[in-house]
Amino acid sequence: MKKYFTSQNVFWTGLLVTVAIISTWLLIEIQSAPRHKLLTKRNIPNAVMINTHSWQMNKDGSLKMQLISPKLIHLPRLSTTLMQTPHFILYDAGKKPWNVWARHGKAIHGMKILYLWDNVRFHQQAGPNNHATMLFTSAITVFPFKHFAQTDRPVIIKQPGDIVDAVGMRVDTDQGWVKLLKDVKVEYNPQQSQGAKQDQKN
Repeated sequence: MKKYFTSQNVFWTGLLVTVAIISTWLLIEIQSAPRHKLLTKRNIPNAVMINTHSWQMNKDGSLKMQLISPKLIHLPRLSTTLMQTPHFILYDAGKKPWNVWARHGKAIHGMKILYLWDNVRFHQQAGPNNHATMLFTSAITVFPFKHFAQTDRPVIIKQPGDIVDAVGMRVDTDQGWVKLLKDVKVEYNPQQSQGAKQDQKN
């Protein structure tokens, strides 16, 4: 049996195809819109904390870390917290704590990873097994639970009698070592070093 296509048949066929295409496009737009809005909402702050002073404890109840900041902003995406002028105090059993300051900070996945930038400073007071230490850099990544920090930026480390300039650094505060990556320069003042040793004895 032969089939014949008239101009009217062609018109209605074309119209149906056009409607099908438009309907499919609208369905895709409707299905994709909520997901797009959801992704956008994940970047909207869901909590703001003012004048924060928080403590984090170890499993044995000992103090692990303090955080002081005038403002914290929490974003749902990756559980990110933005920090204004954060001040951290990092504790390690049997050692003097490290004080850490920066103008800006960001924490990822709770406090597992800390990104600190702009006028970053570390300070540890002198103790039975260490000299007083100051460290300066423009940005650094800190892993508090691993007692580890790293940066590829220029750093300055000051101890009594010593000033060290370098580019790039790895620090393990638990093992007590510092690795400087390149362009290391050391300025040594023996008189200040002797004075610091005498202060430790006293």
